[in-house]
Amino acid sequence: SKRCRERSWQLWKRRLGACCVGETHLSTTAHILRIGHSSAFLDESLPLRREPRAPKRQRPAKFWQQFEDRALFYDCFWSEDGNAIILLSPPPRNLLDHYRTAQVLAQPSGTPVKLSLHPARSTMVSVVTDAPQGTESLVFTIGGQRHVIDVQPNHCDALAGRRLLFTMNKDNDPQWIEAWVRWHVTMHGTDAVVIFDNGSTLYEPQVLEERIGAIEGVKTVCVVSWPYRYGPHDPGVVFHRYWANFLQVSSYTMLFRRLARRCEAVLNCDIDELIGNDGGPGAYERAVDSPDGIVTCKGTWVECVTDPAETDQPNHFAYRYRDKNPLKAICANKWALDPSRAWCDDLDVMPSVHRIYGISKSKGRAAPKLPFWHFKAINTNWKTNRRRADNFDPSRHRRLFDLDGEIAQYLERSKTIGRKG
Repeated sequence: SKRCRERSWQLWKRRLGACCVGETHLSTTAHILRIGHSSAFLDESLPLRREPRAPKRQRPAKFWQQFEDRALFYDCFWSEDGNAIILLSPPPRNLLDHYRTAQVLAQPSGTPVKLSLHPARSTMVSVVTDAPQGTESLVFTIGGQRHVIDVQPNHCDALAGRRLLFTMNKDNDPQWIEAWVRWHVTMHGTDAVVIFDNGSTLYEPQVLEERIGAIEGVKTVCVVSWPYRYGPHDPGVVFHRYWANFLQVSSYTMLFRRLARRCEAVLNCDIDELIGNDGGPGAYERAVDSPDGIVTCKGTWVECVTDPAETDQPNHFAYRYRDKNPLKAICANKWALDPSRAWCDDLDVMPSVHRIYGISKSKGRAAPKLPFWHFKAINTNWKTNRRRADNFDPSRHRRLFDLDGEIAQYLERSKTIGRKG
C-alpha cells in the first residue's frame, strides 16, 4: 500500500541520515558520470511477442509476469571507435525473422542501413556499420511497428585507465554497498564503480553516487538506471534455467562496449561477494599481466552463521563459516578482464555472469585464479530465501581461515590508508 511504501521510505531515511536525496552533505570528490540509454518495446496493445524456449510447456503465472516478451532494444550507442552503432536486446527467439526483415533508416539523413545480428542464448548484439557520421537516431520498423531510437554517445574515454568494479543493484542496503566498494578499493585498487540500478524504490540513484563518491580512492562513479524486467528462473527447461535473465546479461555487454573498453581492467563482482588477493597483486594487475587478459575467481558460499566473537562485526565480516560439505560450499565463478586485448574486438565476445562467451573455455581454465566469498546474509532474498540465520554447528560448519586472513589484511591496509589520509 501507499502507506506501507511511505513508512519504508521514512525508515530508510532515518538509516541513511544525511545521505538522503535532497539532504546530501557528503564531500564527494569523485567524478559522477550520468548517462542515458535508448530502449524500444513492442506495442503492448498488439499481439506480437517474444516467446520463451519450449513455449508450449506449462509454467506458473509468476514466470509470465517476469518474462520479458516485449523488449526490442535496451540500448543503442556508438561503438568505442565511432565506426558503428551497437544495439543491445534480449535474444530474438521467434522474432528472429522480424529482426532480419526490419527496415532501418539513419536520421537525419534518411539513409537505409543494414542491421547485422549476433544472437546468443540470453542476449543479442546488433550492429550497424554503414550509418553516416552524424547519425542521431535510427527509425526501426518491425512487424508494422515504427520506433525512433536515439543513438547514445560512447563513454569509454571517461573511464580510460580506470580499475572498474561493477554490478547490478536493487534496494540493497547502502551500508553493504559502501563496505563492498571499500573492500575492493583497499584490496585491489578499484578506482571506478558502475552500478546498474534495476528500479530501486527505497532510495534514489544520487544516494549511491554520493556515498560511493565519498570513499577515498574512488575517482569515477556511474549509476545507470536499468529499470526493466530482470527476468525469471524458467522451470519449463532442464538446462540453463536462468537463461531468461536478459536484462542482467545485456548489462554486461552495455558496460563492456559502451563504458569499459579503455579501462585498465574490469572486475565482475556482486555486492554480496568479496574477492581476495591471496596476499599478492590484486585482480586488475593480475588480469593485465595474465597471458590472455583474464583472471578466474573461484567462489565459496559463506553461511548465515556468526560466532559470538564476530557478532558486532559490520556487514560481510560477521560471517566466517562455510558448509562442511564441499558440494554445498562451492559457487559459480566470477572474473576479471583486461578489455584492451585484441580478442575483445570480436562482437561475438559477450561477457556474462559467470564466464565470457565467445572465447574458448580453456582460456578461463588456464587463467590465474583468485578466491572470493559469496555471503548468503548480504541479501534481500529477492531470488531465494538465502538470508536465514543459522546456529553454529561444528558437525556442519567449517571456519574459513583463509577469509580470516584476508579480512586481517584488509584491516591492516585500511589503517595504512587512514594514516596516509
